[in-house]
Amino acid sequence: MAYPPVTLYIPAYNASDYLKKTLPAICALDYPALEKVYIINDGSRDKEDLLSLKEKYDIELINKTNNEGLAAARNTALSLCKTELIASLDADCLPDKNWLKCLVDRYLREQSRRVTGVGGKLEEKYHEKLADLFRSRHMIQHHGDSPLFNPEFLAGNNTLLNCKILQQIGGYPEKGIYRTNHEDYAISRTIKKSGYYLFYDPAARVRHLRQDNLSSIFKTFWRWYFLFHPDPQSIYNVLNKFRRQWIHHALPWFIQDCRAGQWKLAGVDIIFPFYQSWLDWQYYFRRNNHENPTS
Repeated sequence: MAYPPVTLYIPAYNASDYLKKTLPAICALDYPALEKVYIINDGSRDKEDLLSLKEKYDIELINKTNNEGLAAARNTALSLCKTELIASLDADCLPDKNWLKCLVDRYLREQSRRVTGVGGKLEEKYHEKLADLFRSRHMIQHHGDSPLFNPEFLAGNNTLLNCKILQQIGGYPEKGIYRTNHEDYAISRTIKKSGYYLFYDPAARVRHLRQDNLSSIFKTFWRWYFLFHPDPQSIYNVLNKFRRQWIHHALPWFIQDCRAGQWKLAGVDIIFPFYQSWLDWQYYFRRNNHENPTS
């Protein structure tokens, strides 16, 4: 079988430590037509480390002067891509050897259904620390163990997309909350509105190398859900979010973890809604002081 050429890119911001682990796996991918591998350096402080990696591996390093955000880094990759298909991988995601081949195989099989994007399964590598266990149980970044036609969205951490179609629909939104979050959700919605479909294939697997503490994982969760719930711009909204959003998430987790005998994690579940509400209050006061509320 003749495989189509693919361009692969990795958005990177201060991610050289992760890239030291992921680039060997990328270079070992079992895919015969990998045209280019771009590292989109989004104004990182570790530029010297990235230059060292460029000398060691067959990659193209694209250095942006300023930190413009994840969506802008993705659009930079789209502008550089010369192939019909473009794959993206987060710097902290370690792909299986057949990851890209699985994505391309599925993409080709689904062309009769106008599928223009395929995403794989992200599995957490670390579960030992309490924060990492919390992420692996309560912040799952995949759609399960079965193939799924047209999921709600494809997470941007590992995808294969039709570059020409992405360019035609205007690429990723870069302003506001889409600068660093939700750009994958937004592009998924735009793809669907344009008459195309998505596919999730768990056979294409990557392992997530990220490790957190409780503070960092709670802040990540807060940013994830900012798009989907009321903006905490008023006292009413802050109080309402505590009851309707944060308690709504935490209570089922608490019951689930107690039943599983995960007593320490159940304690984290109790802390969770109060920490999230504290972040809402911080947002509220920054907004009223005319500061950048999402910084």
